Amino acid sequence: MKFLFRHFLLVGWLFAMLACIAAQSPGPPRDNSGTDNRAEVLVSKGLQLSDDGRHLEAVEAFQQAATLAPHNGSIRHNLGVELSLLKRYVEGARALELATTLSPNAVSLHYNLGVVYLHLKRDSEARAEFTRVLEIEPQSKREWRFVCRSLSALKQPSQAIACYEQRMLFAPWDADSLADYAAALNLTKQHEKAISVLEQAPLLTRDNAQAQNELGVAFAQTTRYRQALVALTRALELDPENEITRFNVAELSLVLGNRSAALEQYSFLQRSNPDLAQKVYSMIFSKHLVDLSKVKTLK
Repeated sequence: MKFLFRHFLLVGWLFAMLACIAAQSPGPPRDNSGTDNRAEVLVSKGLQLSDDGRHLEAVEAFQQAATLAPHNGSIRHNLGVELSLLKRYVEGARALELATTLSPNAVSLHYNLGVVYLHLKRDSEARAEFTRVLEIEPQSKREWRFVCRSLSALKQPSQAIACYEQRMLFAPWDADSLADYAAALNLTKQHEKAISVLEQAPLLTRDNAQAQNELGVAFAQTTRYRQALVALTRALELDPENEITRFNVAELSLVLGNRSAALEQYSFLQRSNPDLAQKVYSMIFSKHLVDLSKVKTLK
């Protein structure tokens, strides 16, 4: 049987980071003219509008500020972020590209441009931006984590694994990075190693929903269904709204012959994610997908 177990989605996390690490100030005024002061006021207004979720109005404020201070890279950075949050990715990329010419060593700027390139499916350019991040900040724990996760989002788990293992040489593990590392290992079918990594740091992984999901996936893929169920149940306790874990619980329930438990997950997903619900429905009612006769006992 070919398992369909799923992993936490990464691109959505990456894009959410845009707002978190965007430039937060326009920098010092270039001179004492009224033009620069007006640009500073507009930037403050744009940042407040962004915090309030009024991204279209924030774009207008940053556009006006950029007109008044055309050589200020962080204004262009914020403009690019706001355009991208509105899913105007082409315009966002242009603003961020211009910002990199004005502020060539701004780490968050290169990272955000890489994320926008991901949305535009310009993968090679995204990789180049993430590489630039590490060139600027080679010892930064935060930047390494962003880049390693980005490689997973680019569907390059082998490169992500190498990235995490290189990061490990100078920065201690945290729960989220361990979970991401295990996800990359699972994607490359290194399930035993994923189990070992997660079980060697129980204090970090016990209370991390993604880590428990990945542990459950690794156990299921190595036919240790009892341990898989324990881990996935723990993941749901930590994050009961997570659709990926609910999908995995539904599939494991079918493997174990518990159709009612799979139907319970199906009912939940019907309300929250109809596409995943349809996949669960197909598994429940397909006589070919799950051969329960081969599942004799829990392992």
